[in-house]
Amino acid sequence: MLVNGWIQVNPGIYFYFDENGECVSDGWKKINNVWYYFKDSVMINQDTIIDGQLYRFSSNGACDGVGITVTPGWNLIAGQYYYVKDNMIVKDTSMTIDNNRYFFESDGTMRYATIVSENGKQYWLDKNGMVITNRWCSNNRHAYAYAGSDGALYTGKQVIDGKTYLFDNYGILQTGNVLSKDRKTLSILDKNGVITGTLTAQDNGWLTTPDGEWYYVKDGVFATNEILQINGNTYYFYSSGLMMRNDYMHSVGYADSNGAILTDGWCNGMYFEDGVAIFHTTRRIDGKYYLFRESRSVEGLEYMDGEYYYFDGKGNRISQNLKNGWNKVGNDWYYLENGNKYLYGDSCVKIGNEFYYFDYLGKMITNNIGYVYFSDERKIYFGANGTVEKNCWKTLDGFTYYFDANGCAVTGKQLIDGEWYIFDQEGVLL
Repeated sequence: MLVNGWIQVNPGIYFYFDENGECVSDGWKKINNVWYYFKDSVMINQDTIIDGQLYRFSSNGACDGVGITVTPGWNLIAGQYYYVKDNMIVKDTSMTIDNNRYFFESDGTMRYATIVSENGKQYWLDKNGMVITNRWCSNNRHAYAYAGSDGALYTGKQVIDGKTYLFDNYGILQTGNVLSKDRKTLSILDKNGVITGTLTAQDNGWLTTPDGEWYYVKDGVFATNEILQINGNTYYFYSSGLMMRNDYMHSVGYADSNGAILTDGWCNGMYFEDGVAIFHTTRRIDGKYYLFRESRSVEGLEYMDGEYYYFDGKGNRISQNLKNGWNKVGNDWYYLENGNKYLYGDSCVKIGNEFYYFDYLGKMITNNIGYVYFSDERKIYFGANGTVEKNCWKTLDGFTYYFDANGCAVTGKQLIDGEWYIFDQEGVLL
C-alpha cells in the first residue's frame, strides 16, 4: 500500500512520504505552502543553522524560509546575544567562554542582569551576561547579594569585611528583623543588612526592638499569624512575628498606630462594621454618600439607580448626564459606550486609531505605564493626553525606559540614536 503524508514514529519525531510514497530524506520541502526541513529523514522542529544561516522552526516544523546569517562565536540577533559552537546554537546550559562563564536560555538567548540557579547554587549575572565573583551585587530593583570566588551567592549568616550579614536561601541580603524557623530567636538587622543584635523568646510577654517595633512571646516562642487578646486590646502578629500597626487585613481589621485593632467607624479612609472594612460598594453613612474601592472611600464615577453619579470622596454624589463617547467628569476623562457602560477594570482599549488605558475606576490614565497584549504582553507609556507615546525616553519611579515606534518598552540590547544600550526583561535601562 502506498504511504503518503506525515508519519509519527515517536513523540516529536516525524517523517514525510511524498506522492510517490518516498520518504523525504534531507533538505527543504514545501508542503501545503509551508516550508519544512529534513535531516536524516526527520522533520526539524527547533531553531537550526543551515548553510551558515539560522532558521526559525515552530514546534510543528513550520518555517517562513527566512534565514539569518550567523558565524562561529557570538552573534547579535534582534537585540539578543547567541553563541554558535560546532554549527549549533548553544542552548539551555552554561559555558565558559574566554575565561568567563555564561548562561543560555532554552531558545539560545544569553541570560543577563538576573540570578540563575545551577546545581543548587545561585549566580548573579551582570548586564554583559558574565558571572559576578568576589563582590557585592545589586540591581535596579534594589536587591543585594554577595558573590563568592566561584560566583555562587552567599546564603545564611556570613562575615564580610568584619561585619555579619544574613542572606536568604536564594542569596538575597536580608534587612529589617528576621525570625528564626523555630520562632525562638529574632535577628535585628540594620538598613544595610548588618546584624546588630538578637532577641530571644525566654519569658512570655512583650519585646521591642531598638527601632520601636513590637513582638510578643507566647508559650516560649514568638507569636506569628495570630490574633491575641492582651490586656483588653486585640492585636495581630504577622508571619514575621511583627505586630501589625497602621495596616489593614480583611480577616482581621485595621490596627492603629498602637497596634490595637478597631471594630467600627471611620479610620484612614476606611469604614468598619464589626471589624470588617466596607469593600467595593457604595454606601450611605450619616446621610452622606460614599464610593468604596479596595476598601477605601474614593472619588469616582458609578452607575446606580438608573443613572450615573460622581462621588467626590467627601460624602457628596452628583448626578451626571453622560453621552456615548468621551466624557469629562471633574478633571478626569471617561469613555461611555452602549449608553450604560463605561470602560474600566485596569485595561487597555483601542478607540479609533489610538490605545488608551483605564484604571479600575474607569478613569483614563495619563503620564503613566500600562500594558497591552500584542503577541505577548508589552509595557506601554500613556502621555498627557492619554495616548501612547513613541520613540521617547521616560524615567518613572527612578527607572529609565525607552519606548519604540510602536510605543512598547524595549528590552535587550538596542541601538538608539547611534548608541548601544542594554535593557532588562522589564524594559529598565541597565
